[in-house]
Amino acid sequence: MDINTKIAETKADLAGLMTQFQKEGRKVWVTSSFQTQSVPLLHLLSSTAADVEVLLIDTGFLFPETYAFAHDLQGLMGFQMRRIRGRRSYAEQMTGDGQLLHTKDTDACCKLNKVEPMDDLLSAGDVWMSGTSGPVGGERKNGVRIAFGPR
Repeated sequence: MDINTKIAETKADLAGLMTQFQKEGRKVWVTSSFQTQSVPLLHLLSSTAADVEVLLIDTGFLFPETYAFAHDLQGLMGFQMRRIRGRRSYAEQMTGDGQLLHTKDTDACCKLNKVEPMDDLLSAGDVWMSGTSGPVGGERKNGVRIAFGPR
């Protein structure tokens, strides 16, 4: 199967899901890392569900280029974007030895700066979409275009 066929099929699948979610009254949240691997999902969404809001989870540790790329993509694709941020200040993210948490415990840092802000937004029945990068194991290895997982 050529790439254009894969894109068309994925776009059709995504459009069908978005229609289904809308009929069910489900809120759709889309997060993006605003790295190059995020562009395909953002492109597909902007052409099938232009009213979906894309969330930039602003950990406070992003590169200036990430913000610039997000802004450029927003202008190019026309999606709505909102920054969300964790509730903890940098001071509250210091370890006992004075280091920022992300240098010592990345899982705890991600919980504070990514998981908790999304938990504040998500309600039962909501849909959370995000892109993934590269082929890995599991469903993506078997060519599944859109996968569902527990949350």
